[in-house]
Amino acid sequence: MKLDINLIVAIIGATVTLLGYYVTRYLERKKEIEFQIRNKKIPIYEEFFEFYFKVIFGTKNGKK
Repeated sequence: MKLDINLIVAIIGATVTLLGYYVTRYLERKKEIEFQIRNKKIPIYEEFFEFYFKVIFGTKNGKK
């Protein structure tokens, strides 16, 4: 049973196309999840730096 070279090329092309599609979707989903996590962290960092600067600048001015 001998396969035609055109059939082999078509199968390889389809496999690469499907693999590329799923890899792209995976990377997009991963990027979206990282973006959502980053957005959840922003308020925490803002609160921390607000406290930090109050402590630093408050002690420099003698206000404590």
